[in-house]
Amino acid sequence: MKNNILFLLAITIISLTSYAQNTKLDSLITNYNNQDYVMAVAHRAVHDKYPENSVEAINEAIRIGVDIVEIDVRETKDGKLIIMHDSSIDRSTNGTGLVKDLEWKDLKNLKLKIDDSITDQKILTLAEVFQFTKGKIFLDLDFKSLSERGAKTAFKLIEKYQVEKEVIFYLYDYTKAPKIHAINPNVKIMPRAYSAEDVENILKYDYITVIQVDDRFYTDNLLKKAFDKGMRVWVNALGDYDDMETVEKYSGFEKCFDKKYINVIQTDHPQQLLDYLNMKGYRN
Repeated sequence: MKNNILFLLAITIISLTSYAQNTKLDSLITNYNNQDYVMAVAHRAVHDKYPENSVEAINEAIRIGVDIVEIDVRETKDGKLIIMHDSSIDRSTNGTGLVKDLEWKDLKNLKLKIDDSITDQKILTLAEVFQFTKGKIFLDLDFKSLSERGAKTAFKLIEKYQVEKEVIFYLYDYTKAPKIHAINPNVKIMPRAYSAEDVENILKYDYITVIQVDDRFYTDNLLKKAFDKGMRVWVNALGDYDDMETVEKYSGFEKCFDKKYINVIQTDHPQQLLDYLNMKGYRN
């Protein structure tokens, strides 16, 4: 009898957890499809408090209500996809060397650093990230020097963990969009535009729902075309706008909205961005 009760309790907990994740994902998708809702992106997760691209940093992004967390994906010598921004592990871990020259066995026991302090956090694999973020947050996957082998591995993992609806595949070269889209049409693709001409070309792809743009070619007339097609317009507060935040609170984010059609902002100050967006009613 006792064993039966424990079994039923376990099933109930699993069911409630699954329901909560599905409900959260439904909410994320609803917000994504509402262009008036401005989405907040945590660059390398919440890395002002925790090691960048770490479990703690990503979980903190989930806890505070960030919509999208940006993580950097690299491929090891033996084909493992890991979460690491730099080509070298020297800055962010207690190890040394280039990711492409190291195997997973060389990396899995290393510790991540924040500034110069070594923490108890380990390097994550992409598979691990999918497992603990599933149903909780969108992931912007910034692939660094992705090989054909790495791309195939990434999509196998996306399908294995059934996270097609919650990942955004960031593309530095928009001309690769058709090839990526053909692998799995359910995965969101976000190309980066480097010019007004790039924007016009990206607009030709009906399946693109988000585009990243830069200040130097942004105009309301140009990006209205993207907005009218149902695309989200992503800008980075990284650098100049985030720097303004350190001098005068909210001044950088306020300046972002000189651009009329933006509705996704990536920042190194996610809590401050959330506070600003909520205060201004951009997330109602």
